[in-house]
Amino acid sequence: MDSIKCSRAEAGPEGDRERGGKPWYNLLIVDDEPLILESLYHMLVKRYGRKFLIYQAASADEALEQFKSIRVDLLMTDIRMPGMDGLSLVRIVEKEWPDCLTVFLTGHSEFEYARQAVSSRTIGYVLKLDGDRAIEEIIDKAYDRLEREYEEKSRYLKMSASWQEAAPLLRQDILKQMITTEKWTEKRKNSLYQKIQASGMELSMDESFLIAAISMPPIENVQKMECEPAALPPMENVQKMECEPAALPPVENPQQLSEEEISGGNVWNAVTMSRIQSVIMESLKYAFRAYSASVSTHLFLLLAQSEDNRPQRLKGFLEIALSMCERMGMKAPQIYLYEEQTDLEGLTDAFSVLGRKRFELTGEGEIILCGRDAALSDYTWREEGPVMGRFNVEKLSESLSYGNAADFRLIMEEVKQNTPEGNPAAQIAVYTTFASLLLQAILNYLPEESMLLTHRNLGQIANYSAHRGFLDACRCLEGLADEYFRCREAVHENSDHYIVHKVNAYIMEHLSEDLSMTVIGEVVGLHPSYLSRLYKKVTNLSLGQYITARRLDLARELLADPCLRTQSIAEQTGLNTASYFTHFFKKNTGMTPQEYRNQLMEGLSYQGGEQECCR
Repeated sequence: MDSIKCSRAEAGPEGDRERGGKPWYNLLIVDDEPLILESLYHMLVKRYGRKFLIYQAASADEALEQFKSIRVDLLMTDIRMPGMDGLSLVRIVEKEWPDCLTVFLTGHSEFEYARQAVSSRTIGYVLKLDGDRAIEEIIDKAYDRLEREYEEKSRYLKMSASWQEAAPLLRQDILKQMITTEKWTEKRKNSLYQKIQASGMELSMDESFLIAAISMPPIENVQKMECEPAALPPMENVQKMECEPAALPPVENPQQLSEEEISGGNVWNAVTMSRIQSVIMESLKYAFRAYSASVSTHLFLLLAQSEDNRPQRLKGFLEIALSMCERMGMKAPQIYLYEEQTDLEGLTDAFSVLGRKRFELTGEGEIILCGRDAALSDYTWREEGPVMGRFNVEKLSESLSYGNAADFRLIMEEVKQNTPEGNPAAQIAVYTTFASLLLQAILNYLPEESMLLTHRNLGQIANYSAHRGFLDACRCLEGLADEYFRCREAVHENSDHYIVHKVNAYIMEHLSEDLSMTVIGEVVGLHPSYLSRLYKKVTNLSLGQYITARRLDLARELLADPCLRTQSIAEQTGLNTASYFTHFFKKNTGMTPQEYRNQLMEGLSYQGGEQECCR
């Protein structure tokens, strides 16, 4: 086993160290010819020492021993070897270590044989007589594929690990969308259906819903609260309880809370709501497909479905939940239950009815059946619901925060259409909310250098009466919003140009070094694929084209010195060997370095035949 060697002694038995947050990939070379094996080993160590830990083995049997002790990401193997040949080795590797990629080293006589052996894990084959450049090209191809697969695996693992945290948020967003969308187009229904499928919720859009609003009791005296959480019934099945927020840890000593926390009751309200939600959802889980979503600190929404979908049946189970809350020493919430089944299109109206009844009648520990015609007082409420509801404000704020102009315009147009024409107070409320959100976004999300507000009459923006009616006032804000989004885009563009300038400066200072996408990405803190797209977008050139052009410029400058050897020029331009430099120069200029130097010496100006990829 003396021929087994690794390019880094410090790699450890697993060869799994990382470089700048990325893994070292392990490359194993297998060839029975010692000279070829050593030559390949040293060439690859010099060229790829920052990307691979490189191992070597003199036979297929030695290679299999290596596989047992390290994770091999890329196998480069000769085909014709004494004993087990390379094809037999690859068949074993594909069966036992299916993640490993393969490159075949072949002679002319084995070429067709190797071509037929290519599988999905085979990068390709390279003739031994093709030279270093052919080997480098196929190793680059293998490295790019390993990087892609590594990113895909990392993304999948992150998604799997975060699903338990993400699922409740997604489901809560779904419930909010269901009670705030007034007009359900087919496109919106399809989008909702896909979200429900992705979240794992057991809700059917074709069946009727039961809806309730559950109001938390006010916290009057923190000292009267139990410090330790009361024991809940066992949770054998949590599939239908993932919409409620995760339970907060108990507050062991109320004296340690700040006066602001105690006076506002925020900590205690959150803890209480989490416990009450858990009790209610536990009570319903065997009888209903039920989900809940927090609407505010004091209120959460409940949607339920079952085969026996009667409101009175749901009321009976909710009464059991209220009794459990009281037995556990918690103040029972007030529950407002819509007295009819409702379809998807009716959920918004049903929730508005529950909200109005909650304003009319407060209390605790009761279940109140609410209907559109069930009057609880002499008050008359607007049928169109609340002006500029909380959810629209949240959506507008998010669109401004993320610079999403399309979402902002869509929400603004919907709110304008839903604002009653004959209600000046409602129009002023909508306008001032829009103006406030927009001015806050300009101050919060544009740099101090922005001159957007200096050219505006702030008095006109802040004063609704300065406009000729509601539509004129909204047009003024829409114009300001358009300028805001253009400024946001300009900030992004300026940042992109700064990154490209930094990349170009690094390239000019490190032309003799490794200028792979991975290395440059680490310099500017960007993923290689993202950096490649950004550079192309800004310059209309690929990063490789720019590097090639700058290396050609330096090569011409150095070739003008007749005392410099070709090998020295190759190293200074980052091309490492004289043979590869000659190949590179001729490919991009149409002549060899010596021919170019001879023309310079003869005083000729080189005019034709230049085939540079970029200047």
